[in-house]
Amino acid sequence: MRALSERTGGLSGFPAQVSSALAHPAVRVTEAWLADARGERTVRLGSGEAIDLHAVFDIQRDVEGPRLYLRIDNARGQTVFVARDEEPGMALGLEPRAGERVHLRATLENRLVGGRYLVTCGMLGRGVEGPAEPAGPVRTLRFDLPGRGGEGVLDFEPRVSAELERPGELAPQ
Repeated sequence: MRALSERTGGLSGFPAQVSSALAHPAVRVTEAWLADARGERTVRLGSGEAIDLHAVFDIQRDVEGPRLYLRIDNARGQTVFVARDEEPGMALGLEPRAGERVHLRATLENRLVGGRYLVTCGMLGRGVEGPAEPAGPVRTLRFDLPGRGGEGVLDFEPRVSAELERPGELAPQ
């Protein structure tokens, strides 16, 4: 929420925005789940397996400029990813109206080290003052990744090459 608050007028106005979104939500996340490579619901993903989030949003009031709020935190409470483009969240490219339902799917490449994670999703809408603000409560899901943990948060498989230069030989080009 800190990253979102910094882009929505700072911490001073953010609690009021969240309070309003919770008390009178324009959107409710009625269902959210992660799917594995077979498309089945899961709380455990394979190492390197895509993070495939599905969510259903019930629209209570019209939402102008809807955006997906998506964040991943690790078990230490560190935010490892927040979706954004020029503004917080990712534009959905639709204008849902009251009484409609939005089915959403977001797929992310998985470069996370093994461990336990939380993925949080919600919907943002264009606020009265312009920037995106919460349109309703978020939903948080826990998921586990097998494999090696590490000091970092991302798991890369670097390609390494080395060449030996011996005294009296020309350096490799």
